[in-house]
Amino acid sequence: MSSVRKALVRDIRSRLSEGDLAGVVDKLVALDKSRKPLEDMPGAIQRASTIEELRSELETQLLPCVRAAMGNAGGESSSSSYVPLSELVAMYEKLGQTDMLCHEYAKTRTLQLHQLWCVAYTNTLHL
Repeated sequence: MSSVRKALVRDIRSRLSEGDLAGVVDKLVALDKSRKPLEDMPGAIQRASTIEELRSELETQLLPCVRAAMGNAGGESSSSSYVPLSELVAMYEKLGQTDMLCHEYAKTRTLQLHQLWCVAYTNTLHL
């Protein structure tokens, strides 16, 4: 791995630990773009693996933010880590993964509707 790439990976990991998710997205997109011209060069598998690992770490940190922004924190996220939904959408768009955001929205919305139905059903039982 080149020294520039190593420095970029260190920077991304540092930003992940600091919770700078937007910064991580920008750096990860840049890292992925720099990987593409080198696909036929030695080390391509390692570069792809590193990017996948970093994406996975980012997704792990983004998911609680998505749930909190959609009103379904479930105790997983504190108010200090709240990220507006519009910013999350922008991050997922940059990553080219809006399908993941839509999937989480569908899961969250289904859960919210189910909870609403349960409350309404329980209230009608007590009448």
